[in-house]
Amino acid sequence: RKGGVLRNDAIGTFDSLNPFVLKGTKAEGLDLIYDTLMVQSLDEPFAEYPLIAKDAEVAKDNSYVIFTIDKRARFSNNAPILASDVKFSFDTIMKLGSPIYRQYYQDVKKAVV
Repeated sequence: RKGGVLRNDAIGTFDSLNPFVLKGTKAEGLDLIYDTLMVQSLDEPFAEYPLIAKDAEVAKDNSYVIFTIDKRARFSNNAPILASDVKFSFDTIMKLGSPIYRQYYQDVKKAVV
């Protein structure tokens, strides 16, 4: 069902709904409203399963990963999530996001669509 209200109690305040920025305080629980390409298994160490992605092809030497976006993946307004949207998010995080994300993704040379 679309629409509605999300109520989440947390200690403290926030001034941003962007979980990636350094400036400001992000709201708690944002991981409940944003999906990722893959999701970690809670009971299988080192296992991840596709969420927005349909699948992930990893090079034998781990030099690259090719994600295929699931055609059913949609934004809240029902617009399809495209590879260009994922690239935009990655590029924005690397350019403007918190340094912790730049460090986490430091081995990623580039995102290509």
